[in-house]
Amino acid sequence: MQFSITTITAALATFHIANASWKITAFSNGACTLNAEDINSFSRELSSPESVPDCFTFGQDMPGTSCTEAYPATSTTGPCNSGPLNPKSILAEGNCVFYAEANCGGSEAGVTLPGTPTCVDNGADIMSYKCVIQLSAQQFKMTFKNMLRNSPLAGYGKAIREAPREVIFNPHLLLSSLVYAFGGFPVIWDQGASSVIPSLPGFQNHFKIISGSNADEIRVFVSIVYVGFGVGSALTFFINDRIGRLWSYRLYTLIYCIGTLMAIFSPNLNVLYAARVIQGLGLGPLTVTCPMSIVEIAPAEIRGLLAAWFTLLMGLGLFTAVFCTLGVYLHVPVGNLQFQIVWLTPMILMGLCMIATFFIQESPRWLFMAQRRQEAIDTLVKIRGLPLDNVHVEHEVRDIEDDINRTAEAVGNSSLWTIAKETFTIASNLRRVQQSLVCYALAQLSGANLITSYFVPILAIVGVGGDTAHSMFLSGMYGVSKFFFILIATFCFIDALGRRKSLFVGAGLQTVTHIYLAVYVRTSQKGPVSEAASNAAIAALFIHAFGYGVGLFILPYVFGSELWPNRIRSFGSALSQAFHWLFIYAMQYSMPSILSSFHQWGAFIFFGAWCAVAIVYTYLMIPEISGLSVEEIEDLFRGPWFNAHRRTKQMVVQGVIENGKEDFGNDVDDKMKDYETNEKDVSRVA
Repeated sequence: MQFSITTITAALATFHIANASWKITAFSNGACTLNAEDINSFSRELSSPESVPDCFTFGQDMPGTSCTEAYPATSTTGPCNSGPLNPKSILAEGNCVFYAEANCGGSEAGVTLPGTPTCVDNGADIMSYKCVIQLSAQQFKMTFKNMLRNSPLAGYGKAIREAPREVIFNPHLLLSSLVYAFGGFPVIWDQGASSVIPSLPGFQNHFKIISGSNADEIRVFVSIVYVGFGVGSALTFFINDRIGRLWSYRLYTLIYCIGTLMAIFSPNLNVLYAARVIQGLGLGPLTVTCPMSIVEIAPAEIRGLLAAWFTLLMGLGLFTAVFCTLGVYLHVPVGNLQFQIVWLTPMILMGLCMIATFFIQESPRWLFMAQRRQEAIDTLVKIRGLPLDNVHVEHEVRDIEDDINRTAEAVGNSSLWTIAKETFTIASNLRRVQQSLVCYALAQLSGANLITSYFVPILAIVGVGGDTAHSMFLSGMYGVSKFFFILIATFCFIDALGRRKSLFVGAGLQTVTHIYLAVYVRTSQKGPVSEAASNAAIAALFIHAFGYGVGLFILPYVFGSELWPNRIRSFGSALSQAFHWLFIYAMQYSMPSILSSFHQWGAFIFFGAWCAVAIVYTYLMIPEISGLSVEEIEDLFRGPWFNAHRRTKQMVVQGVIENGKEDFGNDVDDKMKDYETNEKDVSRVA
């Protein structure tokens, strides 16, 4: 609902309803906005349930109900006059928004607000209300109930209810998305399995490994797969658009299966290491191809939810791999079959997925890119379950073709060398490269993935591992907790705080837990420690996982695909992904050296220091770019690096002021809604 600016004649400082005091916190859409905390308190303070306005309960019954109907206008008196205000309302981000019709005679009749003009005279002083634009994004406080209502899951539920049933429950769409999502399962299965497979007696006997808890002995086995990840993900730049999403999926799955078979029948460590690289050449590209394919086939209403399936199956792969290894350790006789079962399980699953690809749909977007328009339209009709003449299908066809044309126009006939040159020689593009690579690096320097990959040796260092079965069990529970922490953070916690605040909280928790672990390990090296301190060390590892889930885990995905302009988007994404995996390799390989060089306890200080650096870096250099135009994003990357985080808010205010008084209310509402929404949004795919 929108109001004309000329109907607004009063801005209220304080008014009283049923003995409840109300404080104005924002000026939005030409209306005085009450913050949600006061509204919730007001609902509790009313003595009679019959008099509680529905719109005050965060607007859950707002459609068809106004505050005027639910609460008598004659009971409301404002400071600008001695008579009733005749309140009316709309819902703005959980707030009841009031305005008065012709009750305020002018500025002289108003009540002074600190740092703001007095009662507004027919909107004449609206342009002076700069401070309230910032307040609306900063001072709105969500209750837990309201947080859940505004969570992504609630949004997906609403989208599912409102979208055509044929679109949401389309078997072609759901099966295709599920098969693509399973591409993430072996990726993290490998990380989970590689952390505990060296503890299997069969693996140790066959490959002459003395101990799975010795980080130096397993460093190459754990890390070398990421060389293949990096090279493979870079090669997707040349392959995916040439052969399509389905054939790319089949190719990468086949490469992974070949590498796995080599690992299963490896006669020695050298062949095993070569097999690990080949496995990575298949797994790395799947992390690029599968999320891309899901996004390209999914309808807008549930695109984020379907894309989250990939993350979900990655998380499932982590702890199921560990518990599979634990089951093998407990129930399979010592021999090669122990480690072969662990590698064979995901390979069989991916083999079935490769067969299933012959029964699912290709990306309509890629078919349009390949100049196979009729096939693309037929595929789109099939995965939407709607006829060609349906307005949803027609609109989507138009959007896809327009986007492809814009991208083609931007790239033109440019060679790879030209695009690479522009990426590294144009200052704003170079800043994008720096921002992307540093974010990926800081996430790994926090030590979270290193703890996952070297969890058994870490338990030995902390001195709480126990026997092999107990260490494997703790490793599996760590994977379970990490999985649920990331889900909770992604769908609830981050939306309550916003991305930047979540980063601060998460990195802060990681810093504190690293410091505790450092002190604990140093103390244990000097002598015995109490059982309570040992239990606290285990708890610190799990709290660290939560901190990573709400903090630095999301740092590389703050920008998403919007970071790169169309002309260099494919190259920039491939570059950042290749760096991501190669940097993981470097960190995984270096972990034993870090532990020994810093006498073990110092390694936690090292990681904690990088978490502190990440907090400072986030505060200074991480702007919010979602919802901004290409030109506005370009301006962000041209300004000084040390105050990038401030320029997004300045753009919001500047954009509103420049649009003039007539559209002031609408622009404030739209821009601040975008700003708050984007501040709490996060890429769901890791």
